Amino acid sequence: MISRNVLRGLLAGLLVTLKIETTLAQEKPEAEVLRVPEVVVSATRLPDLLLDLKRVPAQVRVTTEEEIESSGAKTVPEVIQYQPGITQYQNVGNAIESSLDMRGFSGEPVTTTTMILDGVRVNNPDFNIVNFDLLPVDDLERIEVVPGTASVFGKNALAGVVNLQTKRGGPVPKAKLEVAGGSFGHQRYRGSVGGPVGAFDYYLGFTQYLEEGFRDDSDADVRRLFAKVGRRIGADTDIAVSYLFVDDRLEQAGSIREDLLAQDRTQNVTPGDFVAHTLHAGTLNVRQQLPAGFSVALNAFVRDLDQESLVVGLTSRSDRFTDILTGGGTLQVTHDATIADHRNIFVAGVEVTQSAFASTGSSQFIPFPPSFTNQETDERVLGVYFQESFDLIPEVLILSGGGRYDRDRIDFTDRLDPTNNRMRTFQRFNPRAGVTWNPTAQVGLYFSYSEGFRTPTVDELFAQAPFVSNPDLQAPKSRTYEVGARARLGEHFEGTLALFQTDVQDDIFFVVTDPATGGGLNQNVAKTRRRGVELTLKGRYGEIVEGFVNYSYIVPTIETDVLLASGQVREGNDIPLVPRHRLGIGVNIRPIEGLTFSLAGLYVGDRFLSSDEPNQARQLDNYFVLNARLSYRHGPLTLFIQGENILDTEYEPWGFFNAFSNQRFLIPAPGASFLAGISVEFSGFYQ
Repeated sequence: MISRNVLRGLLAGLLVTLKIETTLAQEKPEAEVLRVPEVVVSATRLPDLLLDLKRVPAQVRVTTEEEIESSGAKTVPEVIQYQPGITQYQNVGNAIESSLDMRGFSGEPVTTTTMILDGVRVNNPDFNIVNFDLLPVDDLERIEVVPGTASVFGKNALAGVVNLQTKRGGPVPKAKLEVAGGSFGHQRYRGSVGGPVGAFDYYLGFTQYLEEGFRDDSDADVRRLFAKVGRRIGADTDIAVSYLFVDDRLEQAGSIREDLLAQDRTQNVTPGDFVAHTLHAGTLNVRQQLPAGFSVALNAFVRDLDQESLVVGLTSRSDRFTDILTGGGTLQVTHDATIADHRNIFVAGVEVTQSAFASTGSSQFIPFPPSFTNQETDERVLGVYFQESFDLIPEVLILSGGGRYDRDRIDFTDRLDPTNNRMRTFQRFNPRAGVTWNPTAQVGLYFSYSEGFRTPTVDELFAQAPFVSNPDLQAPKSRTYEVGARARLGEHFEGTLALFQTDVQDDIFFVVTDPATGGGLNQNVAKTRRRGVELTLKGRYGEIVEGFVNYSYIVPTIETDVLLASGQVREGNDIPLVPRHRLGIGVNIRPIEGLTFSLAGLYVGDRFLSSDEPNQARQLDNYFVLNARLSYRHGPLTLFIQGENILDTEYEPWGFFNAFSNQRFLIPAPGASFLAGISVEFSGFYQ
C-alpha cells in the first residue's frame, strides 16, 4: 500500500520540478467560427494519438478556448450547460457548487459522468462527486464531452466522459489581466502569463472569485493558482508538469420549504452551512514517439484534498472533516500502421490508482446527544484496457472494438467500532464495439455498443451500518446501444443526431424492508432504463453571425416495482430530476470588427423532485433562462458586460419531496444579474 508520506513526497517532487518556471499564460487563438472538430483526444484514455472525428463511433462535442472565455462562466457546468442531454442543477444554494450528469442519469445518489483533467480522473473517490470549484475553468484550452458509456475509461463512466485540457505556453510570450464586478457583490480578478524560456515553455494563471450571493449567507470566496512547465523536443518528445492549488470557502443556503419560499426567495432558514476546500495537485504527462509507428504516453499524478463542512438544520447539526489523498498513473502504448491502404490503430494501457480518505465528524438531532464518526478507507484500483480500429474500406468503413478490465478493492476501517470493518473487491470486464460508415466527405454514420459499471460508495456499503448501508451490494452494470449521424450541410451548416438506450442492472436505491416501521437498507434494483434522442445544429453566415440549436428528449424510467422510503414505485415511473425535454439555443453577432453580441437561452422541461421515485408530488416547473453578453475589443483592450437570466425568470432548478410531511423543499435560482469588466492583453514583451 502506498503510504501518505510517499504520496506527499511525490507531490513535493512535482512541485520542485515546477521551480523551472517563471510561469505565466497564453492568449487564445483566433476563432474558427464554424467548428467541426477535425481531431479529438477523448477517443483514447490518454491523448497520445489524435484521431479524426470520422473514425469515432460516438458523439464528441468540443468547446474551444475562445468559447470558454467568451462564455464568462464560473464553472465547467456553466460552459457546457447548453449541450443536449446534460442534467445540471445547483442543489446547495450558492453560485459555484452544482451537480452534473448526462444521458438520463440524475447525479443522484452519485454522479455517473467521469471528469478527466489533463489525463487525471478528478471525481472524488469517496462519493464520486466532482467539486467544480476545484477545476481551473479559466485555464482550460479545450473541453470535450463524450456522452454514452465510456468502457475504456473504467468504472463510474456509465453516462459518459468530460475531458478537460489546460493551457500551455506558446512560442510568443503573452500575458492577460482582467477585473470584473457586478450583481450580488460579484468580483473577479484574473491574471495569466506564458511563453518560452529557453528550451522550455511555461504558463501561470491566477483567479480570485468573490460573491455575496443571491441568498442570505451564501457567500463564495475561491482562489485558484495553476502552473505548467513543458518541454518539446522536436515532434517526438513532449513533457509537461503542472501544479494546481485551490483554496475556497463556500456558504450553502440550502433548500426552503415551499410556503416560506413564496414569502422571500432570498432567505436562508438554516444559516451557518458551509464547505471549505484546500487542494494541492501535481500532474506529469509524457509522450514519446518510437520507431515503426509505436508511441508511448505516461500520466502520473498526486492530489491532496482537505475538506471541512458544516450542515445546520432547524433541529440538527452535522460537521465533517475529510482528507483525501490520491496518487497513481497510466501507461499507454499505441501502434499506428497502414498495410495496403488499410489503417489499423491499436492502443493498450494499464491504469493504477491508490486512494486513502479519512473522515471525522459528529451529528446531532436535538434533544438527543450527538453521535460521532471516525472512519478511514483505502481503495486500490487496477485497470487494463485495449482498443483497436481498422479501416475495412480506407476512411469509409471503420470497425472499432476494445474493452477494459477493472479490479477495485475497498478496505473500510471504523476507528470507533471495529466490528464495522469491512473489505470488498469488485471486478469486471467491459467490452465496447462500433462501426463507422462515411459514405461521403460530408456525411458519417455510426453504431456502437458499450458496457460499464460503477462501484458502490463507502456510505452505500459500510459507513452507515446497520441502518442504511449494505455490504452485500452488487456493482450496477450498464449496456448502451447507440446509433448516430453527423453531417456538414454545404458551407454554412452542420448537424449531429444520436439515438441511444442505456439499460442498467442492479441500480442502488434505499429499499423499505419493514413496511410497518419504514426501516430498510440500500439494495440493488433489477433494472432502470434511459432512452433518448439528441440533436445539434450549427450555422454560420460569413464572419457576421453564427448560431446553434441543441435539443434532447430523454425518457428515464425505473423498470421494476419496488417499495422505497418515498413510497411504492411502479414499473415505468420516471427517475427524478431528469427533464424529458431540454433545449439550448444561441447566436453570436459581429456587426463590426471587434464588437460581438451574444444571446444564449436554455429551456428545461418539467422533472420530478429528488426522492420522488413514486412520481406522486407536483413536479418542478419547466423554465427558460436567457443570458446575454456584449464585448468590444480594440487592440489589447477588451470591454464586456454580460447578463444572466436577463428576463428575471423565477424558477427552481432543484428540490426534494419529503413523503412523511408531504412537503416540497426547493432551491430558488437567482433573478437577473449583471457583470461588467475590462481585460488587457500583452504579447512579445521579451525575446
